[in-house]
Amino acid sequence: MQIKARETLLKRDENMLVLEVLKAYNGAVAAKYFISALHKALEATKSHVELSTNFFHEGIVTNIDVLQAKDMEANVNAKLIEAKNRYNLAIAYLKFLLQDESIDGVDEFNTLNCSVGKLEELKNMAIKNRTDLEWVKLNEKSSQKMVDMEKSSNYPIIGLNAKYGFNDDKPTLSSDKDYYMVGVGLKYTVFDGGFSKAKIDQAKISHKQATLQRENLESFIKFEVEKNFRDLEAKKEILVEKIKSKELAEEILEKHQLMYKNSIINMTELLLKEADAQKARAEYIEAKYDEMIANANLAISLGYKMKEKR
Repeated sequence: MQIKARETLLKRDENMLVLEVLKAYNGAVAAKYFISALHKALEATKSHVELSTNFFHEGIVTNIDVLQAKDMEANVNAKLIEAKNRYNLAIAYLKFLLQDESIDGVDEFNTLNCSVGKLEELKNMAIKNRTDLEWVKLNEKSSQKMVDMEKSSNYPIIGLNAKYGFNDDKPTLSSDKDYYMVGVGLKYTVFDGGFSKAKIDQAKISHKQATLQRENLESFIKFEVEKNFRDLEAKKEILVEKIKSKELAEEILEKHQLMYKNSIINMTELLLKEADAQKARAEYIEAKYDEMIANANLAISLGYKMKEKR
């Protein structure tokens, strides 16, 4: 029982480590994409500075436009520095978790394999696969055996004893002096002051507690699966909308850049759309990260098992 409990705790710790590694890895990927998005934003703001400066020299706009564009450029530069720092920290944390100093970068977003089906099927899968529930079931089974043992100790016990010998100090083939002794004993409890009943009752209480623990854990597992399932479904839908939002924001920005070049709008309006595009890109990256982690949470709640090293 204790060995099984230790194995269950070890498995839980392994899954928590897997989740932490995934968060660190995907956090580094997100930071990498933030850096890429901010480089794109920096190029755009530099072009705004250059264009507004040319317009100012031509007397088309005031110096306010130039200052606003330069202010935006400085803000983007600051965000870029912060994103690079976050990336470096994420890589350092990943090295620490994996105890691997050779890690120098990350590729694409990654998560645990998780076959998403109908909710009730997933709940049943979790009940079947969760190692923590296996241990609780084993504890319940063990407590039932304890009840049976306490009951059996109160039953009458029949004993049989047989003995053979001979009454002669000389070796002989005659069986005249041989003898046999057979004894039968019966042991039972007449009165023990209720001690046996108390032990049985205590064993029954322990079994009932184990049963309640198993039932509560099963209920919690089903709730956890449903929570993570619905969370993943929501994150997927959010990601779809964030992709649309990013594409629309970039299209709107392009149109406003053209409008500024044609002196239809001022720099303030253009920079507002630039900020909207930056925000939409960042929210898309965050939504992608959230989807990866939600997928991993569901996989672990379903009883994800790490592949054993060969």
